[in-house]
Amino acid sequence: MSKRIYRQVESGTPVAGCVTVRIAAGPDGRPTAGMWWTSQTGLGSAAFDDVGTALEAAEAHRVRHDLEEVLVTLDGVRWHAEWGELLRADVAREPMGDIRRAGLSDEEYSELAEGIESQRDA
Repeated sequence: MSKRIYRQVESGTPVAGCVTVRIAAGPDGRPTAGMWWTSQTGLGSAAFDDVGTALEAAEAHRVRHDLEEVLVTLDGVRWHAEWGELLRADVAREPMGDIRRAGLSDEEYSELAEGIESQRDA
């Protein structure tokens, strides 16, 4: 199975057409997860003791109901690499995603930024 990529959003940020997984510390300090979604069929939610299981269920729900993506909120816990890759909220909003590891020169970054800005202004 390929490594899943998720986008982090702020807690309490409702996003229609997506499944959101909230990861928080359970009573014993271990991470637990809850997921919720909005779709044409309405609202829904579910709770899980295991984060990996929650993320798998969220992905299955996304596919089954033709939702856009699985989003993640972190509430007092750190992301674990075995869950997949988490794109930071500030980077994930960029139209091209995270390009920090693309190996671009400062000039190339500037050129890319100018191109994006001109597209936004068009």
